[in-house]
Amino acid sequence: METVAKIFGEFGSDSWFEKDAREFLGSRFKCKECGCGKFEKESDTMDVWFDSGVPSRRGLQE
Repeated sequence: METVAKIFGEFGSDSWFEKDAREFLGSRFKCKECGCGKFEKESDTMDVWFDSGVPSRRGLQE
């Protein structure tokens, strides 16, 4: 997360779409199970939309 924060601080949040996953993870990052070092970034934002709506509904009862 610190690497992502550093990149976002320097290049902005659009860098998530502009840079390769390796730039966020580093070349030495590998899967513990299979040893693969090739990763793809997630582009699904549904969880962000869900999380942003949940707090506004807390405490409501039917």
